[in-house]
Amino acid sequence: MSKPLGSYVVSINRLSKNLLKILMVIPKSCLSIAYLCIGLALIRSVNECRDGYLSLRWPNEVLCGESLMFKYTLDDVRFSNDYGEITLTLIIYEDTLASIPNLRDVQEFIARFELILSNILNDLREGLRFKYIQEYMRNLTLLGEEVLIILRDGSKISGEVLGLKLDGSLVLLRNNKVEYVDPLKVKSIETIWP
Repeated sequence: MSKPLGSYVVSINRLSKNLLKILMVIPKSCLSIAYLCIGLALIRSVNECRDGYLSLRWPNEVLCGESLMFKYTLDDVRFSNDYGEITLTLIIYEDTLASIPNLRDVQEFIARFELILSNILNDLREGLRFKYIQEYMRNLTLLGEEVLIILRDGSKISGEVLGLKLDGSLVLLRNNKVEYVDPLKVKSIETIWP
């Protein structure tokens, strides 16, 4: 597995003012799907610089083959009324930059990522969720796999991954019942089978 590049951990205070404004006014009802769309924005940003297949490991990882390229988290999510304050942390792994030959520097990549994410988040605010769920599903690596999910509160859920709901929740088949897991409540996930 790649190691994170400590100097390339990006937090919200280094992101553009435009993206900051958009993140601050994401409605609570869109936050889970917005979280997943960060991964889509990362894939689109990389694909503008190179060809190749990237995949998404729900809820917050971008992979190239078996190698981890990016991991991201939303921290300090607080809501007053319907809108919140959000801190985005993006970890770029060491092999990532070397795999993007047309990239001059990490700041160029971050600028591209911010622009793409801003456009996606504006679409989400206007109610365009379905096309992003479809795009996420095309890149999802966990379909049909048996997974163990550890939630932030310490509880565990396991089941077979069936897909995603429109709000970004993972759909699991567990003991012949369908359950949903909010991506913002996940601490970690691992594949049990296959």
